[in-house]
Amino acid sequence: MDKEALKNMFAGFNDCEPGSGSGGSPKITIEGSYTVEIGEVKLKPSERYSGTYFIVEFKVLKSSNDRIYRDSVYSWSHNALEKHYGQRNIKMFLAAALGLDPQSPEAKGVSHDDLFEAVSHEQPLRGLTVQLTVSHKVTESGRDFWVHEWNPALNTEAARA
Repeated sequence: MDKEALKNMFAGFNDCEPGSGSGGSPKITIEGSYTVEIGEVKLKPSERYSGTYFIVEFKVLKSSNDRIYRDSVYSWSHNALEKHYGQRNIKMFLAAALGLDPQSPEAKGVSHDDLFEAVSHEQPLRGLTVQLTVSHKVTESGRDFWVHEWNPALNTEAARA
């Protein structure tokens, strides 16, 4: 995908605030705090649902939940076209990966350029460490819902130990 097509797909991305980690298609559905190492970051058309998904593959380095094991590989995805939650959550992930507090004013500066770079063949985020907190919510309709919040790594060297 070229940069102009990505900008069109993510119209409004530069102006949105990083959002809370709700929605999407998470693979970790167990509450806990995790230190994870980013693997591949990509955009992929869904074969099952409509839209293009932003996908992050990651390896667990540290887990507060004994049911999620060290060195386990998981993924997190969000519909890239969903403007309210999808793009806000993608921006939250990118801010954390870039070492920014997603709630800080600087995080709003995460742009199309950062997104384009993240999904490029160079994969500049691969190997970076971030914090992931997963919590469980129940929707008004009674559906289970998993909130994923991304933050910069607390201490990269300790996380790898």
